[in-house]
Amino acid sequence: LGRTIEQITGHALVFTFEGLLLASILYSLPFAVQPFATAFAGVDIRLREAMSLRPEDPAPYWMMARLLYLALEGRASELSSAERIAGYEAAEAWADQAVERAPGRSEGYLWQAIAHGRIATSAGSLRLALRGWTGGRGPSWLEATLRKAVSLPEDFRFFGFSTRGDALHALAAGAAGDRGGEA
Repeated sequence: LGRTIEQITGHALVFTFEGLLLASILYSLPFAVQPFATAFAGVDIRLREAMSLRPEDPAPYWMMARLLYLALEGRASELSSAERIAGYEAAEAWADQAVERAPGRSEGYLWQAIAHGRIATSAGSLRLALRGWTGGRGPSWLEATLRKAVSLPEDFRFFGFSTRGDALHALAAGAAGDRGGEA
C-alpha cells in the first residue's frame, strides 16, 4: 500500500505524520463499522423496508440521517475523530438522498447541514473553510443549506421542535460565532 501511494503521490509515507495517520485510520476502521451496524440493526431494517416500498419518499432517508446522527452524538466520547467523521459523512449521504428525492422539503436540508456541521467540528473548521474555497461544502454552503431549510415547508415536528426552528437556531448560533460570541 505504501509503495502504491508513493507512486501515485510521489511522497513516501514511512516515518511521516501522514503515514501514521493513514495507518491509524486503517487500523481503526473495523472498530468503527461494527458498533454502527449493531446499533442500527433493528431501525435500519425498518427504514430500508420503507425505502424499498416507497423509494421516492424522502422521509426514511432523512430519518436515517437523523438516527445515525443521534447515535453518534450519544457515543461521541467513545469514538475517535475518524470514527465520528465517518459516521457523520454517512449521515450526510443519507440526507443528500432525501434532498435528491424532495428538493422542495426542508427536512433533508436540515440534516445535511447538521451532519456537515458535525463533520466540520470533528475534523476542525479549517478543513471546512478550505473546502469552501475550492468549491466544496464550505461555510457559505452550510449557511445556504440552513437558509433553504428555513424557507421550505416542513412535514414533521419532533417533540414540539420544528425543522424551521432548528435551522433558525443553527443560523443564529453561527452568526453569534462570527461576531465572537455576541448575541
